[in-house]
Amino acid sequence: MDCTLCHQGTAVNGGGGEVTIEGPLAYEPGETYDLEVRIIDSSATRWGFELTVLDAASDAAVGNLVATASGTASAESGGRQYLRQTSAPSASE
Repeated sequence: MDCTLCHQGTAVNGGGGEVTIEGPLAYEPGETYDLEVRIIDSSATRWGFELTVLDAASDAAVGNLVATASGTASAESGGRQYLRQTSAPSASE
């Protein structure tokens, strides 16, 4: 899975790096699942992420995102919940 599904025409995963999201392919309402976001690019000096979870058929927001790792936060915007990094990670950190 990569970001080009929503970011058509951009260079997401088009360079030397790779963004992956590990998690279930489907979910059961009321269950809790862990997601892992990985950003790998040995030549990048900065990187980050923001994600939301949508129903494939209706494009409606589903689930409840909870930030559990340091440097991440969840917020709502436009009826959707987003999870994102809260700092500007860099190779020098």
